Amino acid sequence: MNSVQTLLNKGLSLLILIVVLLTTLPCKALESKTINLGFPENFPPFFFVNDDGSHGGISYDIVMQLLNSLGYEVTTIQYDNMQSLLVDMEMGSLDIAVHLTATKSRSEIAFFTKTPHIYETQNFIVRADAPIQYSGQLLQIASKRIGAINGWTHGEDFDNAKFLNKVFVNDSVQQMKGLMSGRYDVAVNNPLFFFDIAEHMQIAKAFKVLQPEIANLPVNIAISKKTTEAQQLVKTLDKAVQQFIETDSYQMLLLQYGFLSQDEASN
Repeated sequence: MNSVQTLLNKGLSLLILIVVLLTTLPCKALESKTINLGFPENFPPFFFVNDDGSHGGISYDIVMQLLNSLGYEVTTIQYDNMQSLLVDMEMGSLDIAVHLTATKSRSEIAFFTKTPHIYETQNFIVRADAPIQYSGQLLQIASKRIGAINGWTHGEDFDNAKFLNKVFVNDSVQQMKGLMSGRYDVAVNNPLFFFDIAEHMQIAKAFKVLQPEIANLPVNIAISKKTTEAQQLVKTLDKAVQQFIETDSYQMLLLQYGFLSQDEASN
């Protein structure tokens, strides 16, 4: 009788173990496959929220396709500005930023894919009637007040130039209004994005872009160092980016968002 009771006890213990595994393992797997994805203010054609609440942009579409192919369930968060995004990434409440250029300070809180999925130019932008000249030397702008966006990188040379008179603002609309009102003489931004805003505000003709660009920034995916298995995830995503940029799907996205012309796409 004791041997029968012993077998029953062992059987019960095994059953309890199986039940525990069945109820806990799926939860852990689900948690490891859930990702919080973020981006700041609308930045077309790289990332944005449409009027109907849907999301788009070349960086957003690329990262979403990669995460979906890897089996992740994605929650998308839009922030008011870059500073708020970086704070949440440092705290670990945001896992991935879809569009970020690595800098020394950002690399302290996030791992970055090594392979860029797109490039982003930064240019000086002035009022259309401004006689300001620029041929590639930052010293030419040293006497001007420059509107820059807090939390952004505008290229290493610009970021580290202590001799420039920088006026920091929180977002691009504030930047544009400051340039219009004369709070500063020059803005620094991506021209595609800046003029998208200006066209919506029907003031695009009020501005012009100075050439050459001050930076051509490689854009990468950033993963918070607080994210579970972050180092493995960034390696997986980097490999996925390398493979994706060789596909026709990537070429179609470049064409869709204006990074390629029809002729370039057909070559």
